[in-house]
Amino acid sequence: MLLAFMLPRNLKKIEGQKAAIGVQANGTASLIIDERAQIAHEFLEYTFRFSISEARELAAQLPEGLLRRRVEAAIAGDGWEINNSAVRAAIVNNAPVAGARLVKGHHVQLR
Repeated sequence: MLLAFMLPRNLKKIEGQKAAIGVQANGTASLIIDERAQIAHEFLEYTFRFSISEARELAAQLPEGLLRRRVEAAIAGDGWEINNSAVRAAIVNNAPVAGARLVKGHHVQLR
């Protein structure tokens, strides 16, 4: 059940006959990506998919040819995803990460 209501800023708890509703700061800050284009390359990841025979060939050699062109095309493609855990860890360790920030919010707790 979703409760949608606004509590006054200074109100932290509402007591009822059977339960209490409290507002408490979240324990973990939420990662917000403000500008994806600013995220450094070391935080971007891509999953490559090859058949077993292609993977064996790739491991053995990467000369000019179709397989090399496929890998280069995959690297140049749009399938990259941000490694949110790496971005979060960098920010927690005081490393500047352009385009991302940690934000602590609040949640409602029923007691």
